[in-house]
Amino acid sequence: MPTRHAGTLKDLRFKWSNGNEDAVWHPSPHPPAPGRSRERRLFAMLHALLGGGSESNSAIEEKLRMLWADPARREELIEIVDVLHQRIRRVTPAWDQSSPVPLHLHARYSNNEVLVAFGVDRPAHMRGGVEWVEQHKADLFFVTIDKSKDEGWGAPPYVYAGPMTYKEHDGERPIRFLWRLDNALPADVFHDSKVTSG
Repeated sequence: MPTRHAGTLKDLRFKWSNGNEDAVWHPSPHPPAPGRSRERRLFAMLHALLGGGSESNSAIEEKLRMLWADPARREELIEIVDVLHQRIRRVTPAWDQSSPVPLHLHARYSNNEVLVAFGVDRPAHMRGGVEWVEQHKADLFFVTIDKSKDEGWGAPPYVYAGPMTYKEHDGERPIRFLWRLDNALPADVFHDSKVTSG
């Protein structure tokens, strides 16, 4: 079922609960139990978002303890989430509730968040527009339509377009690929892409 989506921080508020309380809002850190890979990856996404993606995911529990030991910082995060929630422009459904990949279709994410969502450790060390993820047998394509646009997170945010299927290609330098998306882009994203790319 679609939920209003403001990225990783909001996912934490709505998706991880301990009883009736949200995990990030709980008075003590509650990392996910072993085997709950979807939730673990959400924590990893928060870790990458706050830490820049240069540290291993094995440090998540320690970083959570540090966050909970700093009530002022945690309160600031809660306030940021509330601001982001007010700026939501579209409803975004979870891509696949049964998958360990906790992304929402057509929601915006940083490069690091997407890589961590697919189980890539230390995403800040990855460079280039394509990343093969063996665990999911998937190529992740990062396409920047407007390279001058930067919304303050260190890199332009990406819209998660979901799975796609190769159709054909032509040319050599440059080569042009044609892909078919499993899910059509929202009208505003499609329009912005067309206008920006000419």
